[in-house]
Amino acid sequence: MTPFRAPNKYAFAAFLDALAGRGGGAGGGVGAVGASGVGGVVMRIEPVFKEKLEIGRFYLVPTVYGPLGFRMDYWPVLGPMHDDKEVIGFPLSHYHYDFRFFNADQWAYVLRYTGGGVVHGVVMCDNPDSETKPGPIIFRRRKCQREYPEFPFMRAESGWLPKLREKYEAVIMKDLTCPHKGASLRGLAVSEAGCVTCPLHGLRWNIETGELLQ
Repeated sequence: MTPFRAPNKYAFAAFLDALAGRGGGAGGGVGAVGASGVGGVVMRIEPVFKEKLEIGRFYLVPTVYGPLGFRMDYWPVLGPMHDDKEVIGFPLSHYHYDFRFFNADQWAYVLRYTGGGVVHGVVMCDNPDSETKPGPIIFRRRKCQREYPEFPFMRAESGWLPKLREKYEAVIMKDLTCPHKGASLRGLAVSEAGCVTCPLHGLRWNIETGELLQ
């Protein structure tokens, strides 16, 4: 079996362009707005902090064909491929899944896979010892099915999260992007205190000042 080639920096640049509404052209559909299709209108993810994604609306979202547990499928992903060797101590390059766009069958599968527990620790790894490799980023029409699951702060607080906050306490978040691993914060829920939580690793940012909340 020929393994899939992992995405490169150019694929991620296309991902950022799509979120910002740039790009497009024949074949990719990147950043398209108002493309008609069965079941509704496809919209790009709007680059506005204070607007959540609308559940039930269709969006063009980055997906990667690869494994989740024992299942190969096109899975929505959030943020670039990265490793967490620093602070967290996880050396394998991986994607985080964007659970907002899992269809009903995919969501039921991940709940079975985790035993109905915390889904945030489930990632798609580019494991050199595995024959199943993540494929390139492909933008696909997906319906927003749910809000992103709440980050498990109590679990992370007893481990690496305080050290991660300490490392980024003087860093200012800019351009709607978490400075830790480059995940887009667009379309996420904003708290009453005006904060948005990065779903990858739980850093909370003030959307007005860009400061990290301790």
